[in-house]
Amino acid sequence: MLGLTEKEKKVEQDDKNQPTQDDKNQPTQDDISQPTQDDISQPTQDEPKEWLVTLLLCFFLGVIGVHRFYTGHTKIGVAQVLTFGGCGIWALIDFIMILVGNFKDAQGRPLKK
Repeated sequence: MLGLTEKEKKVEQDDKNQPTQDDKNQPTQDDISQPTQDDISQPTQDEPKEWLVTLLLCFFLGVIGVHRFYTGHTKIGVAQVLTFGGCGIWALIDFIMILVGNFKDAQGRPLKK
């Protein structure tokens, strides 16, 4: 800082106090806040799947296994896509199981009514 005027020293000091580009990318306390209403209303993976949604998906798209994808049974869903729901028999059995309440999601939980 040899030979700097007071104005140049002040500008240099102000530059040191300014956040750098890396500092701007770091989250601040304002960024880390409580969840908003939009965050709360979004369903999470931990919630059980809806019974009526699963029933309707099975009824209309059961032969291609969409209800299996919805409930998290992706491997069985792929098998149903490839076999067209076991020629409709597999989809019919799933529909009856959903209707009577014996169908469970991938975590083993019953569907939420």
